[in-house]
Amino acid sequence: MSFHTWSYTGIGFDVAEANNDAIFNFLKNHEQSIAEYLRDDIMAVVNDEEPDFGELLEVNDTCTISSIIADIMSAETGIGFDYIGIGDDDEDAVMFLPCFPWEYSDKERALTREEIVKTMTSYAQELCLRVDTDLTVEISG
Repeated sequence: MSFHTWSYTGIGFDVAEANNDAIFNFLKNHEQSIAEYLRDDIMAVVNDEEPDFGELLEVNDTCTISSIIADIMSAETGIGFDYIGIGDDDEDAVMFLPCFPWEYSDKERALTREEIVKTMTSYAQELCLRVDTDLTVEISG
């Protein structure tokens, strides 16, 4: 018998802690940065008189809220943010993951940890998330 475990450690925040209203407002504020193939469907749910979070999750069966948020952040900043989840909403994070220097863009290589934390903090605050000082996140499964 064998089993597989993994873990990710990086700079980020846990999306599962965001409340629905904050997520809906975030998506409204960043509508133009949502991937074009998802934009109309997402905005139809978000702009409904009584938006239903469950419907938002059904927009595309390959996307999660954290993947949409990470894609928005990447589109707006030019920084490659990743989304990490283990299949449930308890651990669903947006992260900037460490990797080999040649895997980063020139822009990413020039960033300091403080600049990454500052960028991520502004997005986390917009999602009404509590932010600790260094935004270190560890997820394992």
